[in-house]
Amino acid sequence: MSLHKKLKVQLGSYERLYELTQAIQLVALSKLKIAQDIRKKENDSLSSLKKLFSISQQLKYAGSVYLLMPVTSDKSCCGSINTNILDELFNYILFMKELNKDYIVFLIGKKGKNFLQKNCGIAYVKNVSNLSKESISLLTTTIISEKVYNFTFDRCVILFNHLYSVFEQGPAIYEVLSYAHFVNNLHLKRNEGVDTVFWSSILDNVEGNIYFTKDLYDFCFALILLKAFRENELSELGGRITAMQNASKNALEIIQRLRLQFNKARQSYITNELIEIVSCLNALEM
Repeated sequence: MSLHKKLKVQLGSYERLYELTQAIQLVALSKLKIAQDIRKKENDSLSSLKKLFSISQQLKYAGSVYLLMPVTSDKSCCGSINTNILDELFNYILFMKELNKDYIVFLIGKKGKNFLQKNCGIAYVKNVSNLSKESISLLTTTIISEKVYNFTFDRCVILFNHLYSVFEQGPAIYEVLSYAHFVNNLHLKRNEGVDTVFWSSILDNVEGNIYFTKDLYDFCFALILLKAFRENELSELGGRITAMQNASKNALEIIQRLRLQFNKARQSYITNELIEIVSCLNALEM
């Protein structure tokens, strides 16, 4: 096969690659817009949780057992989304060891499963995956939170990716006290003298109806998980958009370079053909 035909085949392959990366980018942008609209609505219900789950300074490092919950994806993701979370997890584990705290790892998603099995040993206790098959909902996170309650812990640390912009994602952490520490935290917050009426109203329900507080805790825990999962989903889409944009840019540069080489090779081929034709005509005339 002549050089210009080989270049034509390569050029066609990269042109199809460019079209594919553009299509993936557009789909990811569309999904990101939908997910951002959903997040905006969910944030309205989560805004009041910041005060309710704010941790008193007296409980800053309370508890001896931490349940670490890294949130990863079920499949390979563009960029370093999953790697960021695993790096953050092991940094947190080192921090736990410095404080002489025990920990267990409850993994969300398939990515990192084999790695955690090799490096965390018996500390790796659970994996929940295939969440991407269905849309993230409060029902999903409620079911997962019930699985979390099967383990004894003093504090749950949720590690996930936060979307700062389409071009920037980074690890973030939510810390949630266990139910027993949560109730203790309510008393401490009231004794701090800030928003006493708010904390007293919650504690009145604790003393009058313990089921109310437990249901409130369970519901809020599921909401916090939902928030973390949603942010991680947005980060995955943002990483995919950025990766496809870079891939499109690289493919376009290669296409331009190949097109120039193809045009030169094609022109050279045509010139050689013309020379041969002219030479044959000259030979016949002689």
